[in-house]
Amino acid sequence: MKTLHLAIITSSGVISLVVLGVYLILNPIIDVSPKILITNITTTPETLHVGDHFTVNAIVNNVGSRTVYFFSDYISGIFDKHVVVSHYGGCSGVVGGNILMPSQSEELTFPSPGCDYYVANSSGTTNVAVELRYDIQRMEYAVNASKEFTIFPKS
Repeated sequence: MKTLHLAIITSSGVISLVVLGVYLILNPIIDVSPKILITNITTTPETLHVGDHFTVNAIVNNVGSRTVYFFSDYISGIFDKHVVVSHYGGCSGVVGGNILMPSQSEELTFPSPGCDYYVANSSGTTNVAVELRYDIQRMEYAVNASKEFTIFPKS
């Protein structure tokens, strides 16, 4: 929304219009939500069996008009059953910053590769709730997605 201010300067007879706000500056939080989409949630390996160690991959799409910032550890997935998180001993995780310009996408892997992994500990269907926290102009937002997977008995 633009606000106009009319000032009449009587000594010079000049009329000036002063624009007090510019839409994108005065309203930085407009046009941000929901502008990030999480799609194509898969596992590596693709088919899961009891005892498998695996990671989850997801495509993050910036469908908005603003640049998005996030760190690689800002994406997480929580399984509702049949899966636990395990940690490699002596691991030192690397956290990198990511920038997604408008219309860009990136594939992310979680939990943090090289440090943590998921373990399929029983068979059945399970649902993963994926969350990505991101920043636009120093304001934090979050987007969620979910996907159901089947874990098969050990072959």
